[in-house]
Amino acid sequence: MMKKLLGKISPLILVAICAVIVVGTSIERQSLLKKRLDPYTIEVYRYGITLNNSNQLFYNISPYNASPLEFENGQKTPYKQFYTLLNFFNLGNPKATFVGNNPIVINTKVDGKEIEIEYQSDVKSISFNSSDMIFNDKYEVFTDISELGIEESNRYYGAQFIKAANDIVTGNSIIIANPYMGGAIIVDLTRFDSITIRNQEKLIEFASNNRDLELKLKIYNSLQEVINDIK
Repeated sequence: MMKKLLGKISPLILVAICAVIVVGTSIERQSLLKKRLDPYTIEVYRYGITLNNSNQLFYNISPYNASPLEFENGQKTPYKQFYTLLNFFNLGNPKATFVGNNPIVINTKVDGKEIEIEYQSDVKSISFNSSDMIFNDKYEVFTDISELGIEESNRYYGAQFIKAANDIVTGNSIIIANPYMGGAIIVDLTRFDSITIRNQEKLIEFASNNRDLELKLKIYNSLQEVINDIK
């Protein structure tokens, strides 16, 4: 009888049961949805949504008018085991919810290497790291870099980088890349009213009169891969 029952259970269900058993002891630590998108992982953190590269580089997407103390902690959710299963099979789309007087929900949609991040805000932002290189599709570099660094980058990547004249970004896209850790992110700029790089705060600000306008990102494995794609 038991053999007949086991024979009718699909292999996927058996794997799922094993997954709950294996990771069940760490449900408290894995109760929030994550999505692996090599070389990044998309997940919820205290201030919103973050993309991280092996937990060493972090790119945070946060609403301006929400307090981290209002964040709806995933430990309160009744769906911990379900979330753990989704994480195990890489099926979930992370979602950050801010509660309080100004409730905000940040939704993510992943399709292959493309990500849409939706939430209501006049100004959206992405944080970056001090070792990142940020440039647009005209190869204008907005982060701090010397003339020698520009020359070396052009020689190494076969590109035509130039130093941007100011912090206001023009063009159709902006690229966030790290030459040392690998990985790169392209952000579509075509529908935003203005984009500003704030080097001191390590923030990119995207302003629009349309509060519902989503951030559209595309993931690459390396800076060289991006350059080859936009040439």
